[in-house]
Amino acid sequence: MLTSYGCHCHISLRLAHQALVQAGFQLFSINFPLDSGSHTVVQDNENVINEYSSQLEKHQLYIDETVNSNIPTKLRVLRSILENVRSKIQKLELDVSTQMEYCRSPCTVTCNIPVVSGRECEEIIRNGGETSEMYLIQPASSIKPFRVYCDMKTERGGWTVIQNRQDGSVDFGRKWDPYKEGFGNIATNEDGKKYCGVPGEYWLGNDKISQLTRLGPTKLFIEMEDWKGDKVTALYEGFTVQNEANKYQLSVSNYKGTAGNALIEGASQLVGENRTMTIHNSMFFSTYDRDNDGWAEKTSAV
Repeated sequence: MLTSYGCHCHISLRLAHQALVQAGFQLFSINFPLDSGSHTVVQDNENVINEYSSQLEKHQLYIDETVNSNIPTKLRVLRSILENVRSKIQKLELDVSTQMEYCRSPCTVTCNIPVVSGRECEEIIRNGGETSEMYLIQPASSIKPFRVYCDMKTERGGWTVIQNRQDGSVDFGRKWDPYKEGFGNIATNEDGKKYCGVPGEYWLGNDKISQLTRLGPTKLFIEMEDWKGDKVTALYEGFTVQNEANKYQLSVSNYKGTAGNALIEGASQLVGENRTMTIHNSMFFSTYDRDNDGWAEKTSAV
């Protein structure tokens, strides 16, 4: 008697085919229908395949839209931005090269230093120095004399110029040490003259400025002029700068003028915290490599 269960029956028949023929049996094709449990498994598998097929179609559609459409568009935009940045860099390199060529002559110029000197420019004008030009001053006997430009015309003269900017020939985006020591060109000579009567672009140096304000009551006079020739001024009757140990803390008081009291009150065109951030009075000096302004994640401009 031949007994079988499920699909194993078919395999057994195949294996016994030759023996049965030899024994004289005639074989018939027998089909065994799947039971209900097997049908359910097949249906579940088909459902899973259909679900994955649907997801694959969605992913394929996303890839087609992203790779074939969005990415090429964004790449074109990035290429355009890159070309724009490259063009600006080339222009800046050209400007820097031009300014360096411009600076070579003023940087190598020699000037006759006047014999008259003093602790600062106000003392020089009392000692007989009447021309606005470069002088040697020595605020204290313990320090070496250094060059400054003395303005002997503005507001009755005697002003020691601590900063002058006029044409962008000198880079002011510098670190702590250059601002401590000073940089730029104090003065140049006019055509046909042997003395340096034209102020250059420079920062005198925080150490020197601090030494000058320790001589006694000091005033700060600021004059600004736009490209149309319009001028505004700011006069502070009180002005001191502490030493490096105190981070060159600034103190100004008693404002007069037409420029606006920005050092004490902040920029008038701003409001709230943005305006407060522009107040300089009582603030420590900051550069991009030494942030002392107290504002988190924001470096104050010098």
